[in-house]
Amino acid sequence: MLAMSDGPAPDTTIRLRVPAEEDFVSLLRATVRVVAGRLGCSDDARSRLQAATGRAFFALLEDATTIGGTVSLTVTWDDERVAAEVRCDPPPSSPVLATVDAHHDLADGHELLDDGRALRLWVRRADDEP
Repeated sequence: MLAMSDGPAPDTTIRLRVPAEEDFVSLLRATVRVVAGRLGCSDDARSRLQAATGRAFFALLEDATTIGGTVSLTVTWDDERVAAEVRCDPPPSSPVLATVDAHHDLADGHELLDDGRALRLWVRRADDEP
């Protein structure tokens, strides 16, 4: 639980870098799921963000330019949402994330970055009111 104080706001960013290899997708997926859970997201929202992050990760690996590189995950949050940004270094040679269905089917929102070479996905922290 976070305590309110007059001091600086608690850190709202987690960064993780892993080799651009299929075996490391579980680290990214687990990170977004745990963070979203700790922040009170529903099980459905946690699962959707986890799956969308995994899809983005695998889409990045489809481009030969990313072989031997690293995938970066940046998880951020505010009062309304939890966001996951996925990118690769070196970046893909083509906009591989522009056609990934992860952001359409799973996340509550998305933003393509770097002309479809990186992706920010997010889910709402609270369920909509009926």
